[in-house]
Amino acid sequence: MAKIRPIRPGGTLGFVGPSGAAPEPLDVERAAQMARDWGYGVKIGPSATARYGYLSGEDPLRAGDLNRMFQDEDVDGVVCVRGGYGLPRILDRLDYPAIARSGKGLLGYSDITALHLALWTHCQLPSLHGPMPTTEWVRPGFAGFTQDSLTALLEDRQTGKPLANPPGCAQPQALRGGCCEGVLVGGNLSLVCALMGTPHMPDLRGKILLLEDVDEYLYRIDRMLTQLRLAGAFSACAGVVLGAFTRCEPQYPDRSLTLEQILQDCVAEGAKGPVLSGLMIGHCREKISLALGVRYRLDAAAGTLTPLESPFGH
Repeated sequence: MAKIRPIRPGGTLGFVGPSGAAPEPLDVERAAQMARDWGYGVKIGPSATARYGYLSGEDPLRAGDLNRMFQDEDVDGVVCVRGGYGLPRILDRLDYPAIARSGKGLLGYSDITALHLALWTHCQLPSLHGPMPTTEWVRPGFAGFTQDSLTALLEDRQTGKPLANPPGCAQPQALRGGCCEGVLVGGNLSLVCALMGTPHMPDLRGKILLLEDVDEYLYRIDRMLTQLRLAGAFSACAGVVLGAFTRCEPQYPDRSLTLEQILQDCVAEGAKGPVLSGLMIGHCREKISLALGVRYRLDAAAGTLTPLESPFGH
């Protein structure tokens, strides 16, 4: 299994915008200055501040910028400035052999899930699921748990320790008991569903599948999870981890299933391995950063997800 370069202070981060446009270009520079204050150098690609409708530039610009950052020997890790929409549009424009040779890590989540999945499928590279510069770093509430969790990931201090929710959050709950080990893949539910049936979706057999989402009516969560169940995803994977489902509300509250009922009916009933719900991963104010594409132990009864190996080479 491949490892990625360490991303330590003293190294250089490449800022790219492979998905949605940054709300304010000034936020990109503010985040870059934060990274410099942490001890990193920063290279800002043109896609980080570009705009093409709701996208951070036209498809050739976004794909070319991403390819260049992976090929630039001065860049140690690639950071997506935000998620949004549109990353799947450029998956067939990326130079995966060159990305694999680079051995570089990528940080992001949400729409960046499409790239996490493609990097594992085509390059067998770990990648980093965590907060992004213009949507978290420069916003109130980043300092504290969220920043500490990102720092622990980048400083390679997570291996062998169960990932813990922020203080004051409810503890994760087992929807289906059991214990398993496997490589963790996945991310945003909408993007996992969008890549099903494409050549960029990993084989889920033996994997631990992570899912989270935001701002979706509950009937849509039901529909997407049912799609995965009917595609055999939950029966193929070793286990399922359900992160935050933030602002996922019923369209008609007086005649709706609850989120808990949907997760039980659509995931736990179709799974063959353990299912753990309630880890604060994804679209939540305080979030856990973690590596994808490395082995974890999932113990649903204990309510724990533990990384068994580092994503970084040494």
